[in-house]
Amino acid sequence: MKELSALLKIATALASTQTPHDVLRLLVKEIAQVVRVARCSVILANGSSSIGRVVATYEDPAIEEIKIDLEKYPEIAESVATGEVVLVRNIRRDPRMALVMPNLKHLKLHAILVIPITYHEQILGTLFLRTSTVKAFVPREQLFCKTAARMATNALLGLSRLQLVVRENEQLADQAGRDSLTRLYNQGSLARRLNEETAIAERYGRSVSYLMLDLDNFKEVNDRFGHRQGDDVLKRVARIIVRAIRKSDVAARYGGDEFGIILPETDEAGAMVQAERILEALRSLHIPTPDNPITISASIGVATMPGDAVSTADDLIRRADEALYEAKRLGKNCAVRLQPTPVSDAARSDSGSSHAA
Repeated sequence: MKELSALLKIATALASTQTPHDVLRLLVKEIAQVVRVARCSVILANGSSSIGRVVATYEDPAIEEIKIDLEKYPEIAESVATGEVVLVRNIRRDPRMALVMPNLKHLKLHAILVIPITYHEQILGTLFLRTSTVKAFVPREQLFCKTAARMATNALLGLSRLQLVVRENEQLADQAGRDSLTRLYNQGSLARRLNEETAIAERYGRSVSYLMLDLDNFKEVNDRFGHRQGDDVLKRVARIIVRAIRKSDVAARYGGDEFGIILPETDEAGAMVQAERILEALRSLHIPTPDNPITISASIGVATMPGDAVSTADDLIRRADEALYEAKRLGKNCAVRLQPTPVSDAARSDSGSSHAA
């Protein structure tokens, strides 16, 4: 019986002097061969973080750790949160997968099985299986996977303890550069990254753009609904910004209801497109309240180097701030990029925006 043979191999590995990584690699290999899945991984995760770590995967045995955002894996997040097995029989029909389906279409997957790996009711991680087979994860296969996952607990526990110190050190360093409310970078981190990107742009003749975003009439939200609701709005806005930008871009909370966004390798036209994408996403935000829902709009000042008469990071911030001022003057809820000429009161009428010529 192939299931029994695979479990014996896993048990032998656990009793040997192999490292936790070696044991987990053997685990995913044996499971993938028995259940015949396209993808089989062990994810180190717990409810204290939205980040998971792929510590072993059948597709690439050389992998020892890859970070993943659990918000993009609702099935894993649910298993970690509940401590229960999650079975998605058809990813196209399961409502839990609706938001992430655009990222899965090209994979030609059909079903997903997530099995929590626990130790004394503490979630250490999950066994994560995906397959294109229509009639997949029958009861016998689920029982085999659950048994294998239980056998792997000690290996994952050892790996979890080993990485705990590393993770705590990472978190301490990360927290020092993050805004405590939104978890975006803070103003200090933004300044450092902008200095780095402008230096690269100057050295190699590349473009870098900067967006300064300010929420419109945000004081009214705090005055009408209270600061707790205002904080919730800021967190929602931060998430929208992160989803709207590229992985190479940098988003930060500049202060209050103002945000700064660095767009490396982005010229003036590209920066305006990105600014409009963010504005459109913010306009779709409707937060329910006992009265009318809260709607959000923002104004964005756009600056680019080279092309906007700037030579330093400070100049780029100043130029974006001046463009933001113009966006507010034009009626808010728009993005503005000033023409590459010295800004003065007489020249403000020459400015261009996404809503005005």
